Amino acid sequence: MCSCETRRRARRTRSEDLCVRDGPDNSWSARRVLVTGATGFIGRAVASKLVGFDAVVHGTSRRLSNASSPEMFAINACDLASIDQCRSLVETLRPEFVIHLAGHPFAARDLSRVIPTFQNNLASTVNLLTCIAETTRAKVVLAGSLEVPDPSSASNSAANIVSSPYALSKWAAAAYGHMFHSLFQLPVAVARLFMVYGPGQHDAKKLIPSTIASLRAGRAPKISSGTRLVDWIFVDDVVDGILAIAACSGVDGRTIDIGTGVLTTVRSVVETLAEIIPGGPPPIFGAVPTRPDEQVGAAKVEETRSIIGWSPRVSLREGLAKTVEWSRSRHEPL
Repeated sequence: MCSCETRRRARRTRSEDLCVRDGPDNSWSARRVLVTGATGFIGRAVASKLVGFDAVVHGTSRRLSNASSPEMFAINACDLASIDQCRSLVETLRPEFVIHLAGHPFAARDLSRVIPTFQNNLASTVNLLTCIAETTRAKVVLAGSLEVPDPSSASNSAANIVSSPYALSKWAAAAYGHMFHSLFQLPVAVARLFMVYGPGQHDAKKLIPSTIASLRAGRAPKISSGTRLVDWIFVDDVVDGILAIAACSGVDGRTIDIGTGVLTTVRSVVETLAEIIPGGPPPIFGAVPTRPDEQVGAAKVEETRSIIGWSPRVSLREGLAKTVEWSRSRHEPL
């Protein structure tokens, strides 16, 4: 047997060993994992979980001075939109796994978002894939988005994905990931994340944090019509789904949904939060415009379960209650 085939079989065996469904996971111990965007909402949660598994975790942040890490994983200052900085990072760390969560997360339909989403979502992804293909050929998991239609749909073309600069950048980044797998045999998979929420989400522009802050402060939340249907997924479930994709063999070149498969309106979520935080003025629906061309779709959870053995565990009401409790525990001014 040639040495290259031996190495390929070894990689497959190690990935299969990592694909643990339940219980303590010791198979990440001492594995070198790069988590980009590790100071962000999802990135910090992923990095913290890996630290608990005794992985050797390195994170990235564009601005090191703003990076804090109570989990004590290493943070590297790196602008992934710079090919030189990206190449230096990958060559220095030589990770076995890369979970790419860094990016510009705002989906506003605004001209000012075009360049940031191009640089921080698309250029950064292409740079990272190129540098990994040049060196370690690590297993890569890219963060996809519900803003991008189902990749198996006939409507999933650049001409039809124009709902926002963010959506288009995510579609193109995922397409590059599939190309790197097809042309250069890089082990890449895309985790198509639906609407992630939960403890650690500080962005006051997001629906759930802003609604909780308003209700706790005794202010009436000002909401759109609330009719949009969304697949809401708790952050802990998302972390487990991402790590399952990273760990499992046979997923390279695929896009895998990470959601609940259940659609719930924005109005229902806000009303549930008002029940969990009672006593304040009722939410005002229709107070802000509804964004046009919002994507509506539910995750294909049965397909995901059959591929990686993962299913969401946390119900929406339970997840909202946990998020409210986390907000209360911070004791921050509202």
